[in-house]
Amino acid sequence: VIVQGPPTATAAFQCVVSAGDSGPITTGLYNTINECNAACGPAGGACSQTTVSTPKGTVAGPTGGLTESQVREAFGQNIQIKPGARIEGMKQSIVDETIALQKNCGCNVRVTDATGEGHAIGVYSHANGYKVDLSFNTKLNDYITQGAANVGETNGNGFTRIADRVNRDGSRNLQWRASDGAAYAKEGDHWDVLKI
Repeated sequence: VIVQGPPTATAAFQCVVSAGDSGPITTGLYNTINECNAACGPAGGACSQTTVSTPKGTVAGPTGGLTESQVREAFGQNIQIKPGARIEGMKQSIVDETIALQKNCGCNVRVTDATGEGHAIGVYSHANGYKVDLSFNTKLNDYITQGAANVGETNGNGFTRIADRVNRDGSRNLQWRASDGAAYAKEGDHWDVLKI
């Protein structure tokens, strides 16, 4: 769906955690207040409602995003795509985040999935093109996590350890926030990356 009129706004909830001298840290956006409270409460934060605007002329909702060939062209030879990974429908923001990560890290970045089936639902989900899964590798993992082991710590690469993500089943994933606001959750054998 192409937004034709004025920008549309989607309600979301954000968790804000105080990080002492470095000020408040927004740890992420959640679809419901319950998801936000579950993730935010254990970190000593508070949830507040916010809106995310979709400007006129951009694609909103689960339809749209980039075609598979557009994503492949953008990634070029620098980013590997696992055979069978579904990448059509990725938003430009998550494609740009993946490219910037590879460029800044100088490491191997491999997409294992983006918009394929089997992921959790929600406004800012894989299905809606806002997320990508990236394979673990030592250099990439160190780039994101080294020097930022505790909530509120920021490493020299601009990644801040934020509150754990609490999943619907009660399980938790360690999480870091890039300086541009992207959230990187450590899941099993890959990074689950969200960029709005």
